[in-house]
Amino acid sequence: MEQVNPTKTISAKSNLLLISLVFILPVLLAYLALKWQWFDLASTNQGELIQPAVSLNTQQLPDALKHKWLIIIPASSSCQQDCNEAFYLASQTDSALGRETDRVEVAQYVTDQNQIKALEHPDFSTIDLTILAPEYVYIADPLGQIILRYQVMNQREDNILAAKHMLADLRKLLKLSRVG
Repeated sequence: MEQVNPTKTISAKSNLLLISLVFILPVLLAYLALKWQWFDLASTNQGELIQPAVSLNTQQLPDALKHKWLIIIPASSSCQQDCNEAFYLASQTDSALGRETDRVEVAQYVTDQNQIKALEHPDFSTIDLTILAPEYVYIADPLGQIILRYQVMNQREDNILAAKHMLADLRKLLKLSRVG
């Protein structure tokens, strides 16, 4: 009968334990990291996510805006500078989309019904949304959910950065979306 060397048994057991730890330890550490929130959960959107999403009444939208992604910009007599910057931000983003520009429409929102005629821009459709803040530009999906917003600043340089962020978000959304 062959004798078993005790050092071989210890090394075999330690090898088995080491191999088990190599597979179990990463799973255990990942579980603990998620449970105790050691890391921030990643988000790739540049704009401010609206939680919960604001729903548009899609039946009240003009036909040109139905089933399209919307960049919704403010229209108000009290925000001349901000509204002009929002027009600039939206038009630059829309033209930078290239071949995807036909999937996106730009619309104005008004906070007062009396302002629709005075501020209607010929290239933009107007919708009535009294619940939105006038210092933001919003993105709505083709199903009528307003999901992201970007603050309009007084400085052109800040708005160029916001337009880049909006463009990056829109490109991601259009790439991943099968709707609109």
